[in-house]
Amino acid sequence: MRRFASLIIFIFVVGCVRAPESARQAGSQEDGQSAGSEPGPEAVEQATLPAAGNTTILADGQLVAQNPALPLSFQSSGRISAIHVKGGEQVLAGDLIATIDDEALKTNVMNAELAVSQAEIGLGQAQLAQDNLVEWKPDAMAVSAAESSLAATEANLEAALTQEAASGSSLTSASVNVAQAERGLTDIQEAYDNAWDEARDWELNFTERICFPGQEGPAPCTGPTWQERIKNDRDATERGLQAAKENLAVARANYNLTQAGLGGSSILNAEASVANALQALEQAQTGPTESDIGATGLQVAQAELALEQAGFNLESAEKDLDKAFIYAPWSGTILSVNSTVGLAVGGGAPIVTLLDTAALQFHTTN
Repeated sequence: MRRFASLIIFIFVVGCVRAPESARQAGSQEDGQSAGSEPGPEAVEQATLPAAGNTTILADGQLVAQNPALPLSFQSSGRISAIHVKGGEQVLAGDLIATIDDEALKTNVMNAELAVSQAEIGLGQAQLAQDNLVEWKPDAMAVSAAESSLAATEANLEAALTQEAASGSSLTSASVNVAQAERGLTDIQEAYDNAWDEARDWELNFTERICFPGQEGPAPCTGPTWQERIKNDRDATERGLQAAKENLAVARANYNLTQAGLGGSSILNAEASVANALQALEQAQTGPTESDIGATGLQVAQAELALEQAGFNLESAEKDLDKAFIYAPWSGTILSVNSTVGLAVGGGAPIVTLLDTAALQFHTTN
């Protein structure tokens, strides 16, 4: 810095010396002209030449920068990871001055690059799908496979219908069993009610035997006693009523199982499979529709927009990464370093001050 300033002073002083010598030469010419004839136009316009040799003149003054000192700062906030210059150091335009921690910014750039790659793959797939539909041609193997699939689904539907018919017969039989069990329960309930009628309680204490047909008269009766008969009737109807209830429950359960086993859902599934197989066969034979091709066009447009957005995001991430560095805008001298490594700084906070030493002037009052 000092050597450069001295050079500027030396050049400026030499210029100051040459001016008086030219003035003295011009004065000598004027004296000569006054003694002789008047000079012509050419003599008046002739330029004065600087005197030969170097002369040193001492003068008081100071170096003044034509451009003010420039504080350099980051455009974004962060923690300073490195300062690459020192005070008084000469730098060239484009030299790296300082850096903030850029690991997160680098990660953002990597993620943005990955997003761009994924968007490019998505666009390629969408374009390939569109090209396949536009350039579609019938494939004999695909048609044959679709026909085979249709035949298989139709066979499944036929089997489901047959199973439903068989289940229908079983359901009818189960329904009949339920009706019979209900009638049996009704009959045994009547017998039970009759056996347990309070009006017959007297029979519990009557021990005479009941006469069978033809035993009326002096012949003794050989039937059970009234007491035995009422007890037998009540025991039998009690057991019969319980059995009838269980039979009805079993009959109803079988009916429900049979009804649930009907092929309703399986038939619906089989019919749906047949419809899909028919559609696949139609596509294999006739190819894509205009709406199908139009749908792939929309997918391509969406993929293009996604790629464009990913490119914008990458550009933004790269710009943010560039903000993590300070470069010298022009050549000059570092006047001062205003921060330290490891310090968290905000955007716009001065880090170093740069002076443009290529635009200095020596100002003197002498």
